[in-house]
Amino acid sequence: MGRKSPILPGFLLIATGLILLLNRWDPFLFDRRSMIPLVILLFSAVLFVDGLRIKHSGRAFWGSVLLVCGAFFFVRNHRILPLFFFDEYWPILLIATGVGCFTLFIIRPSRWGFLIPSILLLFFGIRFSLITFGLSRYGIDEWMDTYWPGLIILVGIIVLSLGQKQKD
Repeated sequence: MGRKSPILPGFLLIATGLILLLNRWDPFLFDRRSMIPLVILLFSAVLFVDGLRIKHSGRAFWGSVLLVCGAFFFVRNHRILPLFFFDEYWPILLIATGVGCFTLFIIRPSRWGFLIPSILLLFFGIRFSLITFGLSRYGIDEWMDTYWPGLIILVGIIVLSLGQKQKD
């Protein structure tokens, strides 16, 4: 008989301890509204770690996408980020999908085709998030407008280096 993996029980114990610890602090009082993102975070963390452990692309992709979305809504529900209307959340979906594509690249580096959409989705998701959350006035938006061609150069270098590794 094979031994069962202690990953799920370990995560559940850590999560239970964190919930009980965070519940003692006022900013992190847990009610029904704030528990939903926490459940998504816990589920996606288990899915993500399990997907990375067994190199299962689907689990790792959806685990990372849900992890980013759950973290965003957890932070939003605790008013660390201001409350916005749902139609202003779409840049977070770009970021989550970009992280998911990057996870697919990490699992199988030979599939460098996932790297290009990952970088582009992360770039535009971060850029539009900065605008949505009013952080573009600090010069970050101008910096990104100036140096975004460097992103294309970086992607080109990565593509070339991965092509060289496949030839060797």
